Amino acid sequence: MLYPFLGNLKHEDLGIYFISRLKRIMGTTKKFDQLKLFIGILFNEKVDLAELEKCLEQKFGTIDYKSEVMAFTHSEYYYQEMGQPLFKYFISFADLVKVEDLASIKLTTNDLEAEFAASSSLICGDLSWGADPKVKKTSFLNYFSLRQQGLFSYIYIAISRLISRNCNIKKLKISALPKAMKKSFDFLKSFGSASTMQGSSRQVNLDPGVMSLHNLMLLTTKNFAHRVPIKDGIYIEVTLLWQKSEFQDLPWTYPDFKSAEYKAILKKIRSMYNKKGSFPKN
Repeated sequence: MLYPFLGNLKHEDLGIYFISRLKRIMGTTKKFDQLKLFIGILFNEKVDLAELEKCLEQKFGTIDYKSEVMAFTHSEYYYQEMGQPLFKYFISFADLVKVEDLASIKLTTNDLEAEFAASSSLICGDLSWGADPKVKKTSFLNYFSLRQQGLFSYIYIAISRLISRNCNIKKLKISALPKAMKKSFDFLKSFGSASTMQGSSRQVNLDPGVMSLHNLMLLTTKNFAHRVPIKDGIYIEVTLLWQKSEFQDLPWTYPDFKSAEYKAILKKIRSMYNKKGSFPKN
């Protein structure tokens, strides 16, 4: 007999034994571990960080780590939109997050960016809704006075959410919009594509990411070869691997995430996650 010891087992025990062996061979599904949420906050001098952190805690729970603020000099990509100098720091949250909630987290941070742009970057003028602006079309925020801020902020947040999904404003159908908003929406359409409308309005850029024990992942609205779609126009990428007790770069890792300064911060966040021991399942 190939397995002599099996001769001493009863029929029901044999069944249990072979099922257990089969399970070792076959792949079985398991619930995902919950992940450690962190956000990289890029901002200019106009941003009220205390108010921003308060909003983030309302959305994602208690902040359990906050890094030192660093000058952002790794790229000039954001200068035209946000001005300079720019600064960046990282925060993380005590509450772990579920895999199925990742897309909504990115959409939430996009909405917060829009809210802070609408409240902090509005340039007050004397033009009314009926005015025909003759000035250069830099940012469409320039053409509204304070008394329109409430309605405009609502419209701007909606448009900014479309911007985050790379929509073209000219292609949108507005038949479902309330009549009271159509005139202002037509005004916004005159500025062309959503990318044109962004102008220099954004004051803060929120980059949410998550950590497992094996890697660090970032959420984005932009597709590329190494990114995987998850839901609602949101993609995820593995930005860093955890190997040999260090974060390891990948060919597409952003230059700032390759820096020793960032990796030291991210290791501290990871250590807080690792200390939890066993991780709650989704």
